[in-house]
Amino acid sequence: MVRPATEEETRVVRPAGDEDVTRVVRRTRRVDSPPPPPPVERVRRVGPPERNPWPWLLALLLLVLGGIAAAYLLSQRDDEPDTVAVPSVVGSREADAVSRLQRAGLNPRIARQFAERPRGIVLRQQPAGAANVKRGAAVTLYVSRGPGTVAVPNLQGLSEAEAASKLTALGLEANVVRVPSTEPDGTVIAQSPARDERIGRGETVRINVSRGVTRTQTTTTTTATTAATTSTTATTGTTTTPGAGTTTAPPEDAEVPDVVGQSEIDAAAALGAVGLLADSYPVSSEEAPGTVVAQRPGAGGTALEGSAVRLNVAIGTGTRPSRAVPDVTGLNERAARDRLRRTGFTVRAIERKVTARDENGVVILQSPDAGRSLRLGIQITIYVGRLR
Repeated sequence: MVRPATEEETRVVRPAGDEDVTRVVRRTRRVDSPPPPPPVERVRRVGPPERNPWPWLLALLLLVLGGIAAAYLLSQRDDEPDTVAVPSVVGSREADAVSRLQRAGLNPRIARQFAERPRGIVLRQQPAGAANVKRGAAVTLYVSRGPGTVAVPNLQGLSEAEAASKLTALGLEANVVRVPSTEPDGTVIAQSPARDERIGRGETVRINVSRGVTRTQTTTTTTATTAATTSTTATTGTTTTPGAGTTTAPPEDAEVPDVVGQSEIDAAAALGAVGLLADSYPVSSEEAPGTVVAQRPGAGGTALEGSAVRLNVAIGTGTRPSRAVPDVTGLNERAARDRLRRTGFTVRAIERKVTARDENGVVILQSPDAGRSLRLGIQITIYVGRLR
């Protein structure tokens, strides 16, 4: 490598007379300069690329906040028991209210009281709706028993029609049960609840009504009478004609069809097809109003042709509308039954002895009376004349 030239001074002293003359002679010579430093090379670091720290910081922050929230919840759980919000069930039907409370993990308790609201409606609750209580806590439901109370009258000794009319006037319903008795046919021989007991309006009073002597007793009496008549006929050589006090050929047995689950009207038609009648009784049930929920005799049993099969008919659980009772006096039995059923009432028939032929098989009396406004499903009793 060529180095740049440098200058150097040389002082030369030469004599010049009396004085020395100093002359500076400048010479130029090439002097090698030190080599320049080598160029600096940038060295690249070999390794993974640098990462952005912010995602890590954000994750750390979330972890810290999650830990704080978990600690808070654990501390709250230690301080407070497991609670649930009480559903508001005021105004609901009893069964629906109980089901909702049980689904919420609560224990419903029922307290009944008389009120103007329909029977079975929840009037109030304790604790109130939306209150927070321990899971499994008791919630008291105050359920309506219907409007007011009345004292049950004494019905024993009355006729069935008189007893039913008396109960209806007090806002009560009659559940008539026919039982064998030596008392006259159609006479009330027992009741439940007893006289003077107070019950809610709209509740049912069972009355046991005599249906006279049993079939066995009748058969025994008839056999004795027939034997006596036969003996007399053989002695005198005369014959008797059917009439009062004589017996006719007994009716045949009919097989009872299964009518449970049918409407009352369809069930009555099915029974009529085999020569049977239908006495219907209103009962409380979750089934649709007018549906037969039970029968007696049961399906496959037998009953005398022309006799009645008891049908228990659902009146539903809601509020029932009212309708005027139609007048069926003067109609034949089947027409009267059909008209009452199609109006929305249950119906049963009681036979009454008559002497006029034009009253045979005809409705001579009904209870309650025609024109009264009664709730649908209430039983109407018709009295049908029979020549004896």
